[in-house]
Amino acid sequence: MRRIRKMTPFERQVKARLLELDMTQVELCERLGIKKQYLNQIFAGNRQNSAYVEKICDVLGISA
Repeated sequence: MRRIRKMTPFERQVKARLLELDMTQVELCERLGIKKQYLNQIFAGNRQNSAYVEKICDVLGISA
């Protein structure tokens, strides 16, 4: 049985901004040069690479 994970505040903020910009997660990943699976790991807190968090914030014009 698959476990449902709660969204982190950062993930919620990113997804809201993606909706505002009419941008998909795939498009964000293409701009960052990462795979969608890696983005999901960042959202889940499994990857704490602050460089990518900063890049995500830069691309979307948000603060972490």
